[in-house]
Amino acid sequence: MATTGGFGKQGSVAILEHMRRITALVVAAIVTGAIVIGASAGAAGAHAPSLHITAATPTTVHGSGFRRRERVRVTLRSTPGSTLVRRVRASRAGRFTTTFPALQTGHCGPSFTITATGRRGSSATLIHKLRPLPACMIA
Repeated sequence: MATTGGFGKQGSVAILEHMRRITALVVAAIVTGAIVIGASAGAAGAHAPSLHITAATPTTVHGSGFRRRERVRVTLRSTPGSTLVRRVRASRAGRFTTTFPALQTGHCGPSFTITATGRRGSSATLIHKLRPLPACMIA
């Protein structure tokens, strides 16, 4: 005696309808999961990591867009050949601020590059090139 899996006399039409509903539910669950995962990834890194100089004396660097609580190595390389390193931890919002008191920036300061590299893969670079202004030229 063949059984229809509890569908009685309805047979294969009822089984097909049941399978369509299950398939629709599985697809909906997958799409919902993908949306939730995408939203949480977007919230963690809403934008690409970036660096900005917020003060010239002492040189103050602000980073944003890094991963939450990520350890970050901030390296400053200036044209005379000096290298300064600071180690910081990004906040819950992925931000940090650090200073380089030995370097004075501004209109007549040296050219330099600041690179911030996080232990979990975040990175950003800021390049500051000297712009020769008439007031900075040596007579």
